[in-house]
Amino acid sequence: MTLHRSSLDEAFAQALGPLWLATMGALVARAVDARVRRATEKPRVSWSDAIDVLTASGSSVAWTGALAIVASVSIGWASLSLVGLFGLCTLHVVALWTLVRAGGDDPWRRASLSRAFVPGSVVEGEPLTEEVRFASPRIPAGFRLFASGRVGPRWPTSRYTVDAGDSGGEVILESDVGPALRGARDAEPLEVWLQDVLGLCHSRRIRAGEARLTVLPAQASVDCIAHLLGAGGNADEARTAHRLPTEGSLHLREYQFGDDVRRIHWLRSLMAQQIVVRLPDELPPDQPSVHLVLDTFHPGLASPASLTCRGPDDLLDALVRVWLGVARALVERGIRVTAVASVDTGGEQSPQRAHVSRRALAKARELGARVGWQSAVRPAELLGDQSTVVVSHRLPNDDTEGNARWIVVPGALWTARPEPDWRVSMLMPHPLGSADNRRSRRSRVRAVRDRERADHDAFRWLCEHSQARRAGQLVARPAGPLQAQLEVLR
Repeated sequence: MTLHRSSLDEAFAQALGPLWLATMGALVARAVDARVRRATEKPRVSWSDAIDVLTASGSSVAWTGALAIVASVSIGWASLSLVGLFGLCTLHVVALWTLVRAGGDDPWRRASLSRAFVPGSVVEGEPLTEEVRFASPRIPAGFRLFASGRVGPRWPTSRYTVDAGDSGGEVILESDVGPALRGARDAEPLEVWLQDVLGLCHSRRIRAGEARLTVLPAQASVDCIAHLLGAGGNADEARTAHRLPTEGSLHLREYQFGDDVRRIHWLRSLMAQQIVVRLPDELPPDQPSVHLVLDTFHPGLASPASLTCRGPDDLLDALVRVWLGVARALVERGIRVTAVASVDTGGEQSPQRAHVSRRALAKARELGARVGWQSAVRPAELLGDQSTVVVSHRLPNDDTEGNARWIVVPGALWTARPEPDWRVSMLMPHPLGSADNRRSRRSRVRAVRDRERADHDAFRWLCEHSQARRAGQLVARPAGPLQAQLEVLR
């Protein structure tokens, strides 16, 4: 069926004209309201965000309907105009309902959102559950409440949906966020918005649900620890007390409370008119002590946005695991260990120390959860006067750093190059109807994967650049999921 062009123009003007005027009036009202509220309320909302209501599907419907109308007017085909007329009318009605019912602050006035992680204390690699609680959400008819967010850059994205039937009540949703990743961080806020059931329009997005999460690092089982202790001699043996010829054959001093009465020298006590005790000819074995330093100094990796790959984070996790594993192995051999690392305290890097024992490793693990790459404190500033072992991603560069014993955790052995996602190149890699199947979105994902691989190559170059081999230092090689093996460089 065909109609004259003048008849089609008149029909479209009568059908869409009132909807256009009503939609334009609602958009102007929301823009003015956002402009007035911007100076008095926080967080501030720009007028462009207040009138941005179309989703990607809504934009597709708008362009498809407009092209159908233009084509029907051009060729005079009335049947084609029904497609455009139906799509645009539906879109305008949904947009008006969104601007009136979900465009302002009314849905969020009494609503609250809280967020927690279960369990509260978690170790790296353990499963973690995110619990989101919605209290008194106001969801208009024909809408759903959506929430989306993640804990950090390396964490997966969690998505939640609340139907209109739960409006005004309390809803608790849970999501498995996967194995926990080491670190002490403030979780990224959730992004919350309302969207109609057709997926054409949405309200403005708000951010809420802040939470604090601390994931303690796992400790690696370190083998061949004897290579690290070989240069220190056997501290379990008693040492002979050396005396000068003029000191005599005995060491004597006054009796003190707690001395063994069997060591009292009675003849000398009578001559001196006071109780005198003999000292042993051998000194008892002392418990050796070690400063175990974690080297996180790397100016090229200190900036959080410098590289997009996971290599720097994976290497830092490996450093912390080996650091804690070496501390545990030394303590089990009867050595006093003081763990030293540089952490961020109030925006500044400062050295922090934790004494490690067989039963008290928690403080060192809390310290390991807070460390990150930094460019302020060099390893030489963390070295002590006593025996020092440094766990680092590199070998020492000069003699000052070379005075300590170094354990190197090479980035080439502990990190893997990201593989390309073969699903991105498929025509429809995701389920039918998913928005991730769009060509533009798949192109963005492909670009992100390519940049991650390029950044990983740059990261490997930063790790291997200007490293000198020093004989006698040690290298930690992966021997399992949570196991490391020490080898001496020749």
